Amino acid sequence: MTFGAFLIDIVAQGVGGGRRESGRAVAAPSAVLRFEGESQLIELGGEAVLLDPEKQKWAALTPLFALRHDRFASALATADGHLEVSFI
Repeated sequence: MTFGAFLIDIVAQGVGGGRRESGRAVAAPSAVLRFEGESQLIELGGEAVLLDPEKQKWAALTPLFALRHDRFASALATADGHLEVSFI
């Protein structure tokens, strides 16, 4: 997270790093999702939580922080800028 710019980064690190293919070390897959403004988190029960690091205090962002160390099941980005990330 970068406090000065009001960004929230979600960093995903895959499994499988350190193995070798054709004599070369293979790194684990990884990705970074960066949220710079208003986002919506839809919790397991279907309740939507508005998250905006530029307008809300850090305490209001705790639903997002609760996902720390959870695993991604999938991520889908659409042409209109919608991003849906599902967790295991």
